[in-house]
Amino acid sequence: MAESLLAAKGLASAAEIEAFVPSAEDEAAWQAERDRYIQAVFAPFARAIPLDRRPLPDSFLRR
Repeated sequence: MAESLLAAKGLASAAEIEAFVPSAEDEAAWQAERDRYIQAVFAPFARAIPLDRRPLPDSFLRR
């Protein structure tokens, strides 16, 4: 989709997009962005109370 839009606007051809090779700085920036995203998505799971420490509702307890 982005390729089509760039080509339609005359900003870059599909061949130019396919030939693009990111620099080391680009790769580092993208990796940092991925790391921030993964941290944001999975941080709540890391803070979750382990199952063996959660109190069970009374309905789960044997009487």
